[in-house]
Amino acid sequence: MRELMLAGLVDAAGGVDGRVKLQKMVFLMQKAGLDLGFDDFRLYHYGPYSSGLADSTDRSAACGLLDERVELDGDQVRYLYSVPEETHAMIEPYLHTRLGERHRAFCDTAHWLGKQRSPVLEVAATVVYLRDEEGIADPAELWATVEGLKGHLSRYFDQARALLSEWDRRPVQRAGRE
Repeated sequence: MRELMLAGLVDAAGGVDGRVKLQKMVFLMQKAGLDLGFDDFRLYHYGPYSSGLADSTDRSAACGLLDERVELDGDQVRYLYSVPEETHAMIEPYLHTRLGERHRAFCDTAHWLGKQRSPVLEVAATVVYLRDEEGIADPAELWATVEGLKGHLSRYFDQARALLSEWDRRPVQRAGRE
């Protein structure tokens, strides 16, 4: 059940601040080889986006698997996600059964991604999408394309490069390639 996997990711991250961040976290976890059940990612304004994930997030909040808190900040709306206690009790057994020995790496990586800033994840996920889905392998061409798409986030490029360098060394990423 992909809603429980989604709740597991939110729980392991210690909560998620924003829909954009949640989209990027799920995209990166899937690119690491963890099938969360969302196969409809496309490149949109904020990077890789899955309408199926958006629907599952809404369903998860509606049925109580996720707590969704909405905050207004001027003309901006922020969505904050956490896991209610009732859901928390279901997550660990489900993740352990579904992921087996990859369970700990999943939780550690979700926690690590949860600590990253949303614009850094947006840039990093866009890089991975362009590399893996669009086939842009040359680093110079890849980053030139990212500059054209995400130039307004250029101050986060170095952080995204560092994140991607660390990402390639994470246990869940290595497990996804095996």
